Amino acid sequence: MKQPDPQHVHAQGLGFLLGYSALAALFNYLSTLQRASTSQEAPQWILAIGWAVIILFYVPIYGAFVHSVRHWKWSLDEWGFGLKGRTWLAISLAFLALLFVWLPLPSIELGSVRIGDFGSIRAIFSQASVSMLLFEGYARIAEELLYRGFALILFRRIFSQSRFSGLWAVLLSSALFALVHTHKVPQMLQLFLGAAVPLAALTIWTRSISSALVFHAIAGGGHIGALCAAVFFSGVAVYNTRRKKPA
Repeated sequence: MKQPDPQHVHAQGLGFLLGYSALAALFNYLSTLQRASTSQEAPQWILAIGWAVIILFYVPIYGAFVHSVRHWKWSLDEWGFGLKGRTWLAISLAFLALLFVWLPLPSIELGSVRIGDFGSIRAIFSQASVSMLLFEGYARIAEELLYRGFALILFRRIFSQSRFSGLWAVLLSSALFALVHTHKVPQMLQLFLGAAVPLAALTIWTRSISSALVFHAIAGGGHIGALCAAVFFSGVAVYNTRRKKPA
């Protein structure tokens, strides 16, 4: 089978990444303005249309994931769904995070520092419906696929001739992630340094997207979102392992 032209793939991938990110940034900005300008609840039919648009908004990311594997020949190992070597470090961290948000673990005291009850994260999200938390899991998985998957692979391939291809990938993907989520510079820097860069660096170092998926899903969808991310990763990783076995 003919291999896709790298330059063509890079141009298509960059166009999708930048175009989608610009649209997402505009969408988030308009949503912020809308919430600030009115406190009245919209009619049910408008809410229904809004939810349909939001759900469909993330579909292209899942489509790009499948397209890159089937047509661009990006391997699932490159996407971070492998089960060898350092990937198990990331998988272990993801598993521990999943335990922390599902089990009612007691608080931990280290000298004068007290780490709160990790299990209480469920209480924080207790007011949200299960359907909302499921949606958050769906949305956060998509974001991780785009910025800790698609963007990292694309930038590493674009800068493959550079010794610092991984660094460029971490910085550029993290910058896009921060720009999309807020238009306020202090929050942007905090998101860039405190979340995006560590998650991208961990993903590249461990060669696994598992931790990024679960950590981000916890932040958005609590214990339900984390479970969605764990199930998604496990399903794709098992499929990746089975498809590599000889017939």
